[in-house]
Amino acid sequence: MRIDNRWSIIVTNTLCIKTPKKKDICGANPELLDAYDHLVFQWTSMEDLIKSFSHMFTDFVRYDDVPAVHAVFRNGIQAYADLLKKDEKHYYPHERLKTFLTGCFSSAIDTCRFVVVDKKAGERWSLDHEVPLSLWRSNRDDLEVESFEIDQKDFSQLLYSKVLPNNMKLAMRRFNHETAIVGGNLDNCH
Repeated sequence: MRIDNRWSIIVTNTLCIKTPKKKDICGANPELLDAYDHLVFQWTSMEDLIKSFSHMFTDFVRYDDVPAVHAVFRNGIQAYADLLKKDEKHYYPHERLKTFLTGCFSSAIDTCRFVVVDKKAGERWSLDHEVPLSLWRSNRDDLEVESFEIDQKDFSQLLYSKVLPNNMKLAMRRFNHETAIVGGNLDNCH
């Protein structure tokens, strides 16, 4: 595996997981702030998704000096905001959720497809590990980040199965959106 110099990791001695707040994701952009509120109102499990994703990847891993988790959600919120600008009344809530998730997954393919290596113990963490990074990294301080050499579709399916709340999965399955999120080519999304 190659080391990608766009990633960095900052390991702190904290035992808590920092879940990004609306301000972390949207900044001061009013369009993104409104889209975030709209999304949370439509999908009350949105906060569960943010917590699950944050627990899986932590805020310690940065991509281009921004926590990877923040970048993923910002991309999803931007896609959602763009759809709302078009005309929200012409899109069902499940279609807007699909747009948000597709935006998140397209960003995660770049920013979260990584392996964290414990240089002292020689152990590795990636998305296919049985525990989230937030737990795995406990009592480890000599870590580095490398690229996770996994197929884009396999990564998306793994991510989908591990972080999406059940009600979102059911909605995506019911309206046949799963393939667009986990099986499609997400390179052209935001």
